[in-house]
Amino acid sequence: MCTVSWETEAAGLVLRFNRDEQRSRPVARPPLLHLRGGVRFLAPTDPLGGGTWLAANDFGLTICLLNHYAADPPAVGCGAPPPSRGLLVLDLADSSGCAEVFQRLHSRGKLPHRPFQLLAVEGDGLARAAVWDGEKLGGLEVSSHLLTTSSFRSEHVAGIRRKRWNELGPQPGRGDRFHAWREDSDPAVSVLMGREDARTVSRTTVAVSHDLISMAYSELDDTGGVASGAGLRLPRRRSSAPLPARPPEGQR
Repeated sequence: MCTVSWETEAAGLVLRFNRDEQRSRPVARPPLLHLRGGVRFLAPTDPLGGGTWLAANDFGLTICLLNHYAADPPAVGCGAPPPSRGLLVLDLADSSGCAEVFQRLHSRGKLPHRPFQLLAVEGDGLARAAVWDGEKLGGLEVSSHLLTTSSFRSEHVAGIRRKRWNELGPQPGRGDRFHAWREDSDPAVSVLMGREDARTVSRTTVAVSHDLISMAYSELDDTGGVASGAGLRLPRRRSSAPLPARPPEGQR
């Protein structure tokens, strides 16, 4: 249950992510600096699965994960749960760009994870997305610069949010207004979402300029106000020197 949008502004790329979760889920850990394969990246952590829903690396690449509810039936039985989808974001966080993300994703074959949508956006605004339905990996349209999901009235809610995004149009401050939008008559459809069982728990803004990546993270309270916040900066990679050789996917 999340919404991500991205825009290319005068200073560079700005990507915003509202994370919606069950009220019973533990509070996430704020972003930290991580290192993988010689690549530094910023990412918050989900304490349940140990992964993340968002990572921005020093190439200026941001990777985001959203659920895919239409293909994700409720879990049944008592077998071992599949690995967290958020671990996949960490595994891909040292990619140099969209092409590498999806080459590595396709090379894995059948994935063990529950269905998901995965978005990769480069610092110049180039974006690609894929959807895993539990059986096959396919492409996902990103021309609107918006992806949104909801476990409740999925298509209805997504349609209302897309309509609101289009109504705002390309104008200064569009992203901030959109991600703070709350429909008082039906909070469940809002981008700043509120339901009896779930709500928007955090907002993350990634800004990528020519020489800097910044991540501003806000943990939200029940009213949508900021309960706590954190901000990190990461110099953007300038060197064209090759990275250390990566082992094959199966040996990572």
